[in-house]
Amino acid sequence: MHEKANQIELRPEIGSLGLSLQDGFQVAATAIGFAGELLRLWAPSDAMEAIFERTVGPNFASFPVTQASQRYTARLSITTKHRETVCELPDMSAAYPLIQLLPDDRAIVAAARCKRFLTGEVDLNARVYSLDGSIESDFCLGDGIEHLQADGRGQLWVGYCDEGVYGNFGWGNRPMGWAGLATFDGSGNHLWDFRPPGGFDAISDCYALNVSDDAAWACYYTGFPIVRVGSKLNTTGWRTNLSGPTALGVSGHMAMSYGGYQGHETDCSLLCLGDGLARELARVRLLLPEEADLGKCTVIGRGPMLHAFSDTHWYTFRVPERENGP
Repeated sequence: MHEKANQIELRPEIGSLGLSLQDGFQVAATAIGFAGELLRLWAPSDAMEAIFERTVGPNFASFPVTQASQRYTARLSITTKHRETVCELPDMSAAYPLIQLLPDDRAIVAAARCKRFLTGEVDLNARVYSLDGSIESDFCLGDGIEHLQADGRGQLWVGYCDEGVYGNFGWGNRPMGWAGLATFDGSGNHLWDFRPPGGFDAISDCYALNVSDDAAWACYYTGFPIVRVGSKLNTTGWRTNLSGPTALGVSGHMAMSYGGYQGHETDCSLLCLGDGLARELARVRLLLPEEADLGKCTVIGRGPMLHAFSDTHWYTFRVPERENGP
């Protein structure tokens, strides 16, 4: 870590890890698992257009499809610092998929969008697989899923975008995602809905989610506070000056935010959490090799780490532990 006035230059913790590719497949979803694994869901190249299709509605509004128009067999690669394993997940129709690992060698794939029909029936947009490829169960996690992270106990933490909060695709004015953040067990049973700490707004759009061993952290619109959900589901909040962060790493009372609105997509800040306020200590420059473009990387926060990865490399940055600003 190299410091300048009000700026920190942060290098990857272990350099970079080279990542394999899958011939004839493309990455349809990326995630970090509860034990820090890199998860990549690979779809056949000829299915990608169907998986990420959009429909044009009235006034030329564009909407993502809720299910791919063709079924496909995906591959799940699970990568650690020491090895990579790949398994096949058959009979999949998830559009705009999200991927997570569950304990006991299970994986869950969820489609980001789902419909509620006039009959009251809903799309079952989540499917649990055993890693041998067998299908265990299907259930609904609601529409407008922005984030999906599982903890080590197998609980699913689901963060919703504004359409999931306010209702679209037939969900009305109190959809499953009305609270902006909810938890479910590995069978899809609803466990908990977010309530903001006193003096803080409710979630209109969950921009960043970080599920660690002992807590979950979120940063959301409106106001972009950082909120901690403790092991007893108690909430604590800190006000910030952030605007549109997409990832968050947290270590103790230190946090590192990444992302922002147009023109600030790669902004990164080191923050100190205290007395209801997240105080910015320094801007952070995440240093990558010359050939790597941070703007083209996907960045995800898990525990005290920000993970940045491209098709072929994986970089990890640890939240600095600092007591005082520069």
